[in-house]
Amino acid sequence: DTMGVPGTEISHIFISHFHADHISGLQDFPKAKFICSRLAFEDFRSRKGLKGLVKGYLPSLLPDNFASRALFIEDQKQVDLDSSLQPFHTGYDLFGDRCYIAVSLPGHAFGQFGLVLNDEGESHFLVADACWSEEAYQKKCYPNRLTHIIMSEPMAYRETIQKLFLLSQNNKALKIYPTHCEASYTRWIKIHNEKQKKTWPGF
Repeated sequence: DTMGVPGTEISHIFISHFHADHISGLQDFPKAKFICSRLAFEDFRSRKGLKGLVKGYLPSLLPDNFASRALFIEDQKQVDLDSSLQPFHTGYDLFGDRCYIAVSLPGHAFGQFGLVLNDEGESHFLVADACWSEEAYQKKCYPNRLTHIIMSEPMAYRETIQKLFLLSQNNKALKIYPTHCEASYTRWIKIHNEKQKKTWPGF
């Protein structure tokens, strides 16, 4: 969802991981650079056919020139995170201004990262599929074991939810957004509408 901004005007897109529902619209952005994990991209390319499909990978969804337009998170400056983001301790400063910081959220998919946005004294944490609802991190609710089929590391997934729970308890002012949570999406749209002149990356 470009939220009313033409696809040709989007300069950068942050890719949390390479599951099909997170990359299906990338071909609509012909001029954008793609910010992603090298580990995630290499795992995506290494899984062919059924082996990739089981993990939710559909290579045909990527633009043909994806590799030449990719900016890898691991190549950016690694920084220590503010104490307000504990128990997460390190991240990658994507543009050198600490406004967009990528934070590793392992478990759901290889190389999955979330994105911390620091804007006008407020912080927002886009956590992708590190959990699927606000209730999951607020109450440490874990998904059915059948979901382990598509996960890269099920135990790491549980540990990430535990960390998000601790984070939400330690920093109640921080706004946390799971991708597939309707309540979070509604809140995100409301904030976007209040800041129409800003362009924030999808997640």
